[in-house]
Amino acid sequence: VQIDTRLMSDIDAVMVDRNVQSVLTDKDIPKLISEGHAVGGMQVKLESCKFALDRGVRRIHIINGFKAGNLANEIYSAVGPGTMLIRDADMDRYEQETLMEIAP
Repeated sequence: VQIDTRLMSDIDAVMVDRNVQSVLTDKDIPKLISEGHAVGGMQVKLESCKFALDRGVRRIHIINGFKAGNLANEIYSAVGPGTMLIRDADMDRYEQETLMEIAP
């Protein structure tokens, strides 16, 4: 069973040096934490996401649930306003899907 989940919060996305990280993999999470990019509540969110990805969740979207339209934009856009986390093993498939969505 493939499961996608949405984590709605009061933050826009995972940020590194004030830049939204649109897509991250489970392999990126430990580095973000160890380098101090994810601290406090974001560290807890990412640790929980890694736990879920390691147990079969296919995709997780971290988005700001207080901004109108964010959920629809995240779901129906090739690149949404939040951060999508996926397993590193699924990155090639995600990139192919994205190319198909944006190709004319």
